[in-house]
Amino acid sequence: MIIKNNWLYTDLGNAKVENYPALYHGWSGRVFDPRYIIVHYTAGSQISSTINWFAFTPRKYGQTSAHIAIGEDGRVVQFVAFNDFAWHAGAKWNGLTNMNWYSIGIELVNVGFLRSGFPIPQERQLSAVHPNEKTARVWETYPQAQVDALIEVGRLLRKAYPSIVDVLGHSDVAPGSSLDPGPAFPMEQVRHDIFSITPPPTTLPWKQAITEWARTRGYDGPDPE
Repeated sequence: MIIKNNWLYTDLGNAKVENYPALYHGWSGRVFDPRYIIVHYTAGSQISSTINWFAFTPRKYGQTSAHIAIGEDGRVVQFVAFNDFAWHAGAKWNGLTNMNWYSIGIELVNVGFLRSGFPIPQERQLSAVHPNEKTARVWETYPQAQVDALIEVGRLLRKAYPSIVDVLGHSDVAPGSSLDPGPAFPMEQVRHDIFSITPPPTTLPWKQAITEWARTRGYDGPDPE
């Protein structure tokens, strides 16, 4: 893939990747200033549901969107141009008051945590405690094809928009309301492969270590209990 005119194109650059214009996007009176990539999970198992929600479901509430979604098999779908605002992360980070103004939103098709109506195959289950929680849940892991596609897109974004300096999870910028992409997401691998960033080694208790590392990257929320 390549980025041309703020859209993803096939390797030859003669056709856009699969795309469906989002119903809800944009921000009047502001110029988009991307500094971060924010990763979400869809909380569902089908990319078709994400396409339907972002592009074909008018609604009064829940008017959300993301720039792209990536399926479990690495299928990439774009909804919003990379020079436009997607409505995916309204929280603050590193002194920035609305992350929709400063971030590229990427949705990964993933159930998240095990719950009624959203089964997870046994081979894709991981029991883990989310850094923002106290007890373990069963989480769906991310297939390598999906992670590889995310890394490819992330590298393209970094090259096309040098103002982008890091990749974050939705739960990093909205720890009180969001859990995605969850502890099954290989954040260290993704961050390293896109930006060559890894968290420093530490002997601190894990919650304190996470909090102190997060503060070096701009998080100014409360300490975990």
